[in-house]
Amino acid sequence: VNIGSAPRHLDAASAQQLLQVLSKNKLVKVVAVMGDQEAFAFATQILGYLKANGYQAEGVDQVVYSQPVVGQFINETASGFEVLVGGK
Repeated sequence: VNIGSAPRHLDAASAQQLLQVLSKNKLVKVVAVMGDQEAFAFATQILGYLKANGYQAEGVDQVVYSQPVVGQFINETASGFEVLVGGK
C-alpha cells in the first residue's frame, strides 16, 4: 500500500531542458527546501546529472524560506545559476 504521491525523478525531457537552459561556463548551485527529504533526493539526482554532464555544479544546500516553495525553479544569479527544488 502506497500513501501519498510517488517521489519525483529526473526524466529525459526535464534533463534535456536543464542542458538547454544552463550554461557550462557558469556555476550551478543546487538547493532544496530544508526538511523535505523528497525534495533533497530529487535535488541530489539533478546535481549528479549536471556533474556527469560536465557542469560546474555544487550543492545540495538546504535553505529556509519565509513562504512555502513548491515545484522547481531555475534562477539566474550574479555568479551563475541556482536550481531550486521546492516541495512537491
